[in-house]
Amino acid sequence: MKSLHKRTGATTAPSLRSTAVRHPAALPVVSEQGNGQHQLPPSPPVATAQAHYDSGSRFDTGVRYVGAPADTTPSAPVAKVKMDLKGRTDEDFDFFVGNHIDLITGNADFTAPQPLPANLLAGYTLYETKLVALQQIRDLAKQATVEKDQARKALTDLMIRRGAYVQDASEGNASKILSVGFGVANPPTPAGPLMPPSNLRSYLGEVPGMLELRWDAAEGAHGYIVEVSSNVMPRQFSLLRACSKTKLLLENLTLGETYVFRIATQGANNALSLWSVELIRGVA
Repeated sequence: MKSLHKRTGATTAPSLRSTAVRHPAALPVVSEQGNGQHQLPPSPPVATAQAHYDSGSRFDTGVRYVGAPADTTPSAPVAKVKMDLKGRTDEDFDFFVGNHIDLITGNADFTAPQPLPANLLAGYTLYETKLVALQQIRDLAKQATVEKDQARKALTDLMIRRGAYVQDASEGNASKILSVGFGVANPPTPAGPLMPPSNLRSYLGEVPGMLELRWDAAEGAHGYIVEVSSNVMPRQFSLLRACSKTKLLLENLTLGETYVFRIATQGANNALSLWSVELIRGVA
């Protein structure tokens, strides 16, 4: 272990000074003979201070001489580059690269960028040129589409007039119509008989006197006619409601009364189907 003192030319370390420790009992006392003479007792053995070393490299026990504590401050996280190159649109990608080139040019923190600035600028210029060319093509295509749609509408109007002419000139002869490249429409087929709604059912409402009717839709229906009667025989049906949906909410019905409901399907030209199975329901 190196000495804590500055080295001198002496070959041996200077000796430590001896210190006499006065014992509490070594105070002057008067002799028993009372002659007034002070008598000093013999001095105790001289205590000599000595250096002690532990088994390590620290002076003394190491308790007084403690090194600087370790720095426990967490180091700052290492930031990583994020560019999201694939997630950008063509226009946003063009702006992103151009903005980067502007910001890194002359930046003292990045004096030797890779790839070389000239190579990156060349790639950026090429991409921007192609992007502008594509946008020009898109603009032309958009205008061409508008012009095409206008031309098609004009031609459609002309073909409608031609179709009317062929219809009149052919007098409805299918072979003559087919001979000019037109198709022949299928003849209308008679519709089947209207069927009445099925699965007529009811549900009590949230308040007294409320009732909801529901049923399954019927094919060819343009609407439905709902009739009601008191639960008497013979029935005394009257029109309750005409509706276009497959449900009907009724309110303010008489509590304790029993009603009979039936529904018919209304088709084209106000044609009606037969009546559905009756539904008998009491109102609570």
